Amino acid sequence: MSLFTKRQVISTVALSVALFGASTTWAATITATGSGNWSSTTPDAPWPGGALPGINDNVVVANGFVVTVDVPESIYGAAGLEVDDTAVVINNSSLTVGAGLSGSGTFTQGAGSTLSVGGNATYGIAHFQATATGNTVIYPENSFFAAHTNYYNVQFMGFGTFYNGNTISPDETITVYGSMTLGGTTGLQVADTFTIMGDLTIGAGITVDPSCFNFTVGGTTYVSGSLKDFCGNAGLSDMLHNVTVLPGGLWDVGDTTNYGVSGSITNFGTIQGSAYGSITLGGTGVIAGNNLTIPQLYLFGTYEVKTPITIGQAITLDGELTMDISSAGVLGSISIDPNANYGSIAYGGDLHVKNLGGYLKTGSVYKLFGVPDGWAYNGSFNTESFPYVLPSLYFEDNMNFDGTIDIAGVSVAPPVLNSVKNGANLTLSWDAATYPGFTVLALTNSAGIKTSGWSDAGSGGVSPFPVHVDTSKPAVFFTLGHPL
Repeated sequence: MSLFTKRQVISTVALSVALFGASTTWAATITATGSGNWSSTTPDAPWPGGALPGINDNVVVANGFVVTVDVPESIYGAAGLEVDDTAVVINNSSLTVGAGLSGSGTFTQGAGSTLSVGGNATYGIAHFQATATGNTVIYPENSFFAAHTNYYNVQFMGFGTFYNGNTISPDETITVYGSMTLGGTTGLQVADTFTIMGDLTIGAGITVDPSCFNFTVGGTTYVSGSLKDFCGNAGLSDMLHNVTVLPGGLWDVGDTTNYGVSGSITNFGTIQGSAYGSITLGGTGVIAGNNLTIPQLYLFGTYEVKTPITIGQAITLDGELTMDISSAGVLGSISIDPNANYGSIAYGGDLHVKNLGGYLKTGSVYKLFGVPDGWAYNGSFNTESFPYVLPSLYFEDNMNFDGTIDIAGVSVAPPVLNSVKNGANLTLSWDAATYPGFTVLALTNSAGIKTSGWSDAGSGGVSPFPVHVDTSKPAVFFTLGHPL
């Protein structure tokens, strides 16, 4: 005989339904009872009963087991992912852990995998391995709790400053084998040797301080925020490859830091310094964009200057330097700040002057170098080469007097390209004896003639030059050009 009344039975059923509904939102702790793929529904391989952890669960991988993340997974339980003792978690896919990693076990990033880890991040895990080729670790919250370890790609996208000092663990040398990105309101302060073999991206409003330790970037450093070494130790050297300062970005070389640059510098923001801060150009590249204003410059590599460079006090030139001019004037120049108390330019190495456009005319003066009144131009270039000028014109070298070159001689008209059409055949000709070295250039452009896009038509400098006309194709324009 039943002990329940009808009313009691109805109440019990209602309570059961309420409890069942609540259980779907409760965070449980799921502990692996075996090894296997995260997505496996085989009982105890790895999850008890084959029930996969839910998105709001905490997960524990117990001692001795290996769990492999084989498909994209996310867990947001308050305790995150715990890996105990000799247990191992291998991420071969994409894993998001909202509350961080913990435990005395090992978490390993597989090749090409992605880990996004928040909360206390990887601070609580004893062994964190993230150097497999192509893997990426993302810290969307507090970067301060990121692991002091080597990475392949790493992104700090939340807040807080990543500091590989002894505040939360011993100082550690860190190598990023791929690229590093700083976004959000994060920052980077270096407290031991720090090497990034790929690109470094410094987002707007973010400061990177290499501090008093060796800092190296092997790819391109993109600066939308601020790159400044606040260490006051003279002789400190930070090594960069290419540097691109984006609009609103600041690269402050500081007062004592010597930045070594082995690639190109492109400045769309601000590059500045004070006192004895310096840049040493020791590789191969191009200097372009906005004016650079730095205390000292040493050039030992092979560089082309396409923008004005203003130096606070000293310039040493001992490499292979190309300066760009055009019929409109000087594109690149190097000079001492006219307000400096002292300053000199020490010529050395090899100088090439390149014409980027137009015919150079007699009487044109190009100021490539400059020093304040009363200061000297010292030394000399080992070799000098200048661009082509029309016959009867020549360059005069005044660089040890006032830093200029100019064009002298009697001007003659540029060569005239003549054309004769006979049916589908066009013959182009010019006075090749008077104007040696000229070749025919062609431009296919239905919108009309423009200044860029001309290519060698293959005349080889020989006049006359025959051309076949195909009226079914777009119009082709021809002109004469000289390779120098």
